[in-house]
Amino acid sequence: MNELELMKNINIILKYYQLGRINNLKKLKNGFSRLVFSIDNKYILKICINHKKEKGIRREIEFYNNNKSNYCPELIAYDSSKELIPFLYTIEKKINGQTLFEVWPNITKKQKEKILFDLVEIFRKLHKQVSSDEYDVSELVSEFNVLCRKCIERNIFSSNEIAYLKELELRMLPFLKNTKVGYIHGDIHFNNIFLTNVGIKLIDFENYGIAPIDKEFDTINRMVRNPNSFLSKSDTNQRQDSQDYIMIMDFLKELYPEICKQENYEDRLLIYDCLNSMKWIYYYPEYKPYNDILFNKSKKLFKQR
Repeated sequence: MNELELMKNINIILKYYQLGRINNLKKLKNGFSRLVFSIDNKYILKICINHKKEKGIRREIEFYNNNKSNYCPELIAYDSSKELIPFLYTIEKKINGQTLFEVWPNITKKQKEKILFDLVEIFRKLHKQVSSDEYDVSELVSEFNVLCRKCIERNIFSSNEIAYLKELELRMLPFLKNTKVGYIHGDIHFNNIFLTNVGIKLIDFENYGIAPIDKEFDTINRMVRNPNSFLSKSDTNQRQDSQDYIMIMDFLKELYPEICKQENYEDRLLIYDCLNSMKWIYYYPEYKPYNDILFNKSKKLFKQR
């Protein structure tokens, strides 16, 4: 979609919802799945330009409709029919606040602990536990297998590496059994958490769904390890010191022991890390951290049980 088509579609949306005279339409980001605009600093318009991501947007719309809450944005309007324009879109009330990436380096330890405490309280509301019959943890192993085969077809791995990965796959399932399963946000990092005058709010629920509940901490864990990898190239003024993030995982573990102190919790975090690395090594086969996780750190899963 070129700029002319984009503006035509935006004008159709603005006219349809009678939002009045628009003085300021600002593009906030050009994401992988959605274009995001601020309308007069009052509303956020998100247009899904990646048709493969529409399922996630529908999940997000369903979540907002079924969970009227003070910890997520207010959904003003949406259209998943694609009748008005040939794209899914949503209009949310703009959250007045700053992302945690913007504030984290400049707040006190006590303030950080309060934010993490509030985050866990939101998790307790969000993480509705379900029966293990509603989700088969072996799906994660199957996902790893599919991703691995895609990489093999692209000749990313040597024969020895392939043999190792096949053995690694066999080691995963025992660590995944007996974990608590429920609804999770699925993409918690500091760009998706806003600090406002009335507390913290979460955005971007397109990955919301059923999974092992401790998988919620997968993205946080990777963010803690390398916070700057979650910033875009344009966010140079937000570069983070990883030392500011060291305390996060241990503090969350103490605040949320019913999830973070389950048996094999650390092993499952490593499995989620392997899944993420397998997903992205397909696109960046030379990236050392992905290789390190898959062929070095994963050796911890080979311990005797």
